[in-house]
Amino acid sequence: MPIYEYKADEGGCELCSRGFEQFQKMSDPPLKVCPSCGRPVHRLVSRIARPKSNVLSNLNLADKGFTKYVRTA
Repeated sequence: MPIYEYKADEGGCELCSRGFEQFQKMSDPPLKVCPSCGRPVHRLVSRIARPKSNVLSNLNLADKGFTKYVRTA
């Protein structure tokens, strides 16, 4: 189940004025009101979680603790 983020349109209680997360099915309709105080809320658009690439290049080998050996003959 995805986690959706919501925030109050204006004002609101301590929960919805800062924003809160809600577990919901994708088929569930978005929340219209805060579950705590009943004020109107809207769903926020959040970034997707994407893992960093762990590609080692000549520039970041030393930073990662590796040594590059180069054949001389």
